[in-house]
Amino acid sequence: MARTCLALGVGLAAAATGARAFEPPIRAPEARRAAEPPPLTPPEAAALQSRYGLARVTRNEKLDTPIELFVRERSLDAVFGDIAQIAGLRMRLNDRLDREIVSQRRISGSVREALESLAAEYNLVWFAERDLVDVSRADTATVKTFQIGATSDARIRDAIARFGLINADFALEVDETNGVARVFAPPRLSARIESIIVGLRAPVEVGRQVEVIRFGLRQPASSD
Repeated sequence: MARTCLALGVGLAAAATGARAFEPPIRAPEARRAAEPPPLTPPEAAALQSRYGLARVTRNEKLDTPIELFVRERSLDAVFGDIAQIAGLRMRLNDRLDREIVSQRRISGSVREALESLAAEYNLVWFAERDLVDVSRADTATVKTFQIGATSDARIRDAIARFGLINADFALEVDETNGVARVFAPPRLSARIESIIVGLRAPVEVGRQVEVIRFGLRQPASSD
């Protein structure tokens, strides 16, 4: 896959007399083919298919897209947008990043490496699901508690792994005795994990008495 090279931002203002043109973009280096992982054997593929529903849940080819950018001066949210456009990804920024300025910066490597570098420098966290990359400030992480019914800890963790959330950084505590789970993560990631877990909640047991209230009036209890 060919490496992509862009020159971003506005160059220095030229003098009124003898103004010179903007510097030309950096020439793209020769294309390099990333080393392909060894093919799975049929038993390995079958085992992964059975366990996760797809072959390699932690890999996203778009995140492996090689890029090389030279940013003269550009807001951080715009840089994320440029990276997403190059790789064919969707980028969701949950916090305002337009006041953060990236200047005189070379960004090279894979899209994943670029995201990790920017996240480390600006105290951000990110995760990817399919072609969507979600970015949040790390200091927005909070603890959220929600009901899980009779769903087990093992089933919850297996379901989250099966969905293949790449680079999802969160803490999860499951209290099976009280039927609750606690997630420490930024709001968007926390909500995504909750939506996965809620989909696992077991229905009400057959024969359990259920009190029905219609229009504010209590109805006779019925069996589900």
